[in-house]
Amino acid sequence: MRLVIPENFGIPPIPAGWYRVSVIGNEVQTSKEGTQMINWHMRVESQGSDPAVPTVGRMLFERSVIVEKCLFRLNNLLKAATGGGLPKGEIEVDALIAYVVPRILNSSLLVQVIHEEWEGQQKENIKNYKPISAPVAA
Repeated sequence: MRLVIPENFGIPPIPAGWYRVSVIGNEVQTSKEGTQMINWHMRVESQGSDPAVPTVGRMLFERSVIVEKCLFRLNNLLKAATGGGLPKGEIEVDALIAYVVPRILNSSLLVQVIHEEWEGQQKENIKNYKPISAPVAA
């Protein structure tokens, strides 16, 4: 028996734009190179501009890689979720993870979804974060 596997299983990508999300889960993982990262699970809580593409309840995923050159993204996520940034000074990776996870988990914020090509396919990515109270340009 032959099967035809659809390209996207009939689920259109979440359109580009700003969405309110709730951070509902996370996983801490270690890459093959030994770098720790936090995978965030975010549930979309707002409808996008195209009513033909339902977005409420859809999932977005974000990865925070815990290396110095990437900490600005984690800092921006923490600021959007809580209003406060990362602690200053030196900190062990495990202590940093223990600091940010309970602060970000179960929070609500705005994320900017963009589309980028990856391996020949359009992929949803989160470009930016804002607190719920921040104005969003149309």
